[in-house]
Amino acid sequence: AKQWYQRRVRGEEEGQDPEMYNFHQAVDLLQQAEEYLVEEHQQCIQENKEYLKQEEVILQKMEQDVDYDIEDYARALDVILQRKISRLVTMQEKLSNFRSQLNKEEEISKTLRRPGGARK
Repeated sequence: AKQWYQRRVRGEEEGQDPEMYNFHQAVDLLQQAEEYLVEEHQQCIQENKEYLKQEEVILQKMEQDVDYDIEDYARALDVILQRKISRLVTMQEKLSNFRSQLNKEEEISKTLRRPGGARK
């Protein structure tokens, strides 16, 4: 049973070329990475809108209230900036993963088109 499963996973059970299976697997991973990146980007945009509102509020308080504590302003701004940085780092990681998957898919695709490689 274990050997059948291993052959099935590699695509050998139905006579599928292992290179073609690897290509399909790379495409699946690329699509997943793309979905994660787009979702992360959408969340980042929504959060940035909220952060901008928060920044406007603290800036407005500081500018309009002569007794406003500058330390409170600095703390509030620091919290917002740390959250933005954290979100951007996460988004950069998703982008990096996507680009890595894209490169893998392109490399596998090239071997399938190369003479001596698998069929198109």
